[in-house]
Amino acid sequence: MAWTTLTETDSQHDAGKPITKDLFVDPVIQNLNDLNDRVGASGNLGLLNGSFEEGTVGASNTPSNWSWTASGSGGTYALTSTSGEQTHGQNGFKITHPSGASNGGGYIQTDDFITIGESDFVFLAWKMKVSAANGVENTVTLYWYKDDQTASTTTSTDIFNSTSGPTAWTQCFSGAQVPSDACFFKVRLLGGDTATDPGSSTDIFFDDVRIVKEPGDVFSKNVSFDVAGSPNWVSPSAIRCVWVECIGGGGGGGGSVNWGGGGGGEYAAGYVMTAASTAYACVVGAEANNSTFNSTTIVANGGATATNLTGGAGGTGGTGQITFDGIAGQNNGGSGGYAPNGGGGGAGGGSSTDGSSPGGGGGGDTTSRNGAAGRVRIWFN
Repeated sequence: MAWTTLTETDSQHDAGKPITKDLFVDPVIQNLNDLNDRVGASGNLGLLNGSFEEGTVGASNTPSNWSWTASGSGGTYALTSTSGEQTHGQNGFKITHPSGASNGGGYIQTDDFITIGESDFVFLAWKMKVSAANGVENTVTLYWYKDDQTASTTTSTDIFNSTSGPTAWTQCFSGAQVPSDACFFKVRLLGGDTATDPGSSTDIFFDDVRIVKEPGDVFSKNVSFDVAGSPNWVSPSAIRCVWVECIGGGGGGGGSVNWGGGGGGEYAAGYVMTAASTAYACVVGAEANNSTFNSTTIVANGGATATNLTGGAGGTGGTGQITFDGIAGQNNGGSGGYAPNGGGGGAGGGSSTDGSSPGGGGGGDTTSRNGAAGRVRIWFN
């Protein structure tokens, strides 16, 4: 199925003669079907042919709107329709790392410059698997471009890098903050990095690549821990790519006349490849404390407690694919700072209040007010 260009004359007809179905209606239907195939999934937000349905199936063939580049020596590739080598639609993309030092697979990259919307971040979802769990290294990267489509000051961001490739089709998800000068981006899927020798020939498969708005567009389940403490989360009974969001505890505020508000907790989020049926330690930060997943994998730092008249600083310096600093508390009896994607700060002045959950800073002024506990939330299927 291919796109048919329609012109103004295609919609015109001689006086008294109808527009026939085969001359106009059928091409319109064909174009709509072509557009659906190119997008691959509703809500794909500008990434064409993410399900690899357009293109000639076979070895050394790439899907339409994507280009291939070898990584090292010996790598091969194919647009495949073989059963088990695709999971969405008819086709998938296969990259083969032949093994051996300095050898590698390669990558495909979108041809089009994808427009960045008004959001501060880009989220990408895709499905992948490998033929053997032998440490083959795979990476997903976003390349950033300015409004004139030259490279951004921040050239690229690796949103996924793993040697824990699942041997069954697995839903993956990750994202990145958009650089301040970026207006466009491209997506690169690398299978079989030269940095790691898997020891034997290994196939890497990709399918169903989508741009999405939020984790809830991809994951059907989530669990949140909002009470200060150290709970465990047990992963499902298979390797999973999960998305973890942490918010640090808000700083305390107030304590005497005109004392400042506490700082809001930081927001940090990122993907984690979890092992099957494994307990992962979570820490939900109490007032001014950090919230973490798996110790240091995802870390959101707590907001600072106010120091006399000076409001506490917002949490900063955490770890994740995406981080946003907490907002500082106000000085001289002002409100506590809020946590991005979390709770608001407590009110200041004579009616000073505690920070709201999760991660809001306590309000300032005469009475000491508590910063709210943070949060750990895990999205998964």
